[in-house]
Amino acid sequence: MTQITITQAPVMSLPALSRLFTSAVEAHFSYFPAEVRHRVIHEHSTQKLLKAALDNRRIVLVARHNGQIIGYCLGAVPKEGPAQIYWLYVEPGN
Repeated sequence: MTQITITQAPVMSLPALSRLFTSAVEAHFSYFPAEVRHRVIHEHSTQKLLKAALDNRRIVLVARHNGQIIGYCLGAVPKEGPAQIYWLYVEPGN
């Protein structure tokens, strides 16, 4: 049985999360126009993920298997209204 753990993204994991996000967008979101993919990748740099991770209204989760980040969930919990999931991804085969 494969064990996957899901936790809040530790600050130290944000560079790896940014790399996985970039790889996922480039490989699996080809239905977005190239300029949209480029903008989305830029908007999820390590620095911007850090800002989100430090904001208590944002959700930055990572999924790990054998210590490696294999997925993520990025979202928000606004003061009013329902929580929102902006990005959810797990590497194929996991």
